[in-house]
Amino acid sequence: MLTSIFGIGNMRKLSLLVLILCILISVKNQNAEIKKSSSSSKTAVKWPYSSWDSFPSVYLSPLTSMEDDDEEVSWHSNRSLEYDFYRDSCPQAERIIRRVVHELYRVNSSVAPALLRLVFHDCFIEGCDASILLDAATGIDSEKDSPPNKNLKGFDIIDKIKSKIEMVCPGVVSCADIVALAARDGVVQAGGPFYPLYTGRRNAIHSFRDVATSELPSPNADLSETLASFASRGFDEEKLIYAFLFSPAII
Repeated sequence: MLTSIFGIGNMRKLSLLVLILCILISVKNQNAEIKKSSSSSKTAVKWPYSSWDSFPSVYLSPLTSMEDDDEEVSWHSNRSLEYDFYRDSCPQAERIIRRVVHELYRVNSSVAPALLRLVFHDCFIEGCDASILLDAATGIDSEKDSPPNKNLKGFDIIDKIKSKIEMVCPGVVSCADIVALAARDGVVQAGGPFYPLYTGRRNAIHSFRDVATSELPSPNADLSETLASFASRGFDEEKLIYAFLFSPAII
């Protein structure tokens, strides 16, 4: 069943499933207290700062359980996510993202599922932090080079959006926000619902290639493995089954 849903011949079902999961992620993003990303069981590699990594490494993990953690950080303090985060620093940001996605979608409608899959693969591993965009450095493997991410598309779209925004507001808008907002606007272009997003995410300076390899859901996983995979990110059986049951009906 899962192979048929995630297979190449069923990309529309995959897109709908990812859409539902992304909407659930955005809702959880708005209400959760985010824990600090420190885990001895996960291997991280650190990149030097660059112009694309303008913010400190902060992992927004709406997919992970927040219970029984003594080191939670409230994003309602000095690192709050909020609606229209760039209203003063770059008020044109969301409009630029929307326009670029619209223009590209008119030429090629595959833009929408590409952006959805990109944000899903980013958010599933250590939160929505744009770590999926980091390139490999000398002696350091990149998350985007892990086997589950080999066929990811949409990187060129993010590059194009980023370059447009940098012309207006250099060093202001995070790539993490661009990935999330571009995926949302792709959904709208494809006829899906508009869903609100908080912004103010920080770019990652760490990559988790090994985590991506072992923890991204496999198209060949059985039901119990898939349930366990999503449960580790805070999704219970009801939410996941709802997504699987209703995605074919919406198509």
